[in-house]
Amino acid sequence: MNFKIGILGLAFLLLTGASASAAPGAPEMMQEMQVDLNQDGVKETVTVLGSSVYENSKFRMNLELRIKDGATQKISKTKVGNAGYEVILETVEVTGESPLEILVSVATGANKGVRDFQLFTWGEKGIKPLFTSENQPVLDIKGTLIPHFQGALTEQSSGAQFYLDVQAGKERYVKEQVYNKDGVMKSKIQIQVDSLPLIALQAVDKDGDGTQELLSTQELLESSSRIAKMTALWKYQDKKWVLQRIDSDQPISFQKKKIETAK
Repeated sequence: MNFKIGILGLAFLLLTGASASAAPGAPEMMQEMQVDLNQDGVKETVTVLGSSVYENSKFRMNLELRIKDGATQKISKTKVGNAGYEVILETVEVTGESPLEILVSVATGANKGVRDFQLFTWGEKGIKPLFTSENQPVLDIKGTLIPHFQGALTEQSSGAQFYLDVQAGKERYVKEQVYNKDGVMKSKIQIQVDSLPLIALQAVDKDGDGTQELLSTQELLESSSRIAKMTALWKYQDKKWVLQRIDSDQPISFQKKKIETAK
């Protein structure tokens, strides 16, 4: 899940006061861990490196993931992003196969709290991604506000339809003349998921079968205003991320129950 970083890097510079140097420097270690990925009794070295471009800044470009096999010392490499800072590395077990998978999280500087998440497998054929542009654990929600301070929404990939209670924004909606105080609509507002989709992604074993699922968190926006935080549970099945459940920090009720709410 990569973003175009040029503008984001400039924004980061403006925020941090860092200055640009002429060209990228040599790759520097941003994060490293030692873990036995293939459970052969010898630990692998997992490293994310990036090249320094800006003086007095932790911001790095040309990010690369390297895995050194503990037994053979063979090094596998792959790109993990154009730019970012504050890398988090962790192992997960979402495919149910050995070796373990590697979840890489990178702060991009695009927006507070937003991170770029990528997931990789590693083996004899090197490092392979488990996220692609066509197959990601990301909700695609569209809809409109409707009378009585509600949103009528559809998650596009699953077809799940649900109502979202937006009473928390009642005062603002009345002030902006979206509704009157009785919940009667005065205008039609589109609702969509924030274009910077993920603010959190964690591995959990909700069903206790020994294989983890991914729990994603996104923000739902109306215009540029946050109206809810959406969470979703995803299971890796038949080489695809399958949506298991949708929940929210605001009350929701489902009409087309392809997806259940959290118990």
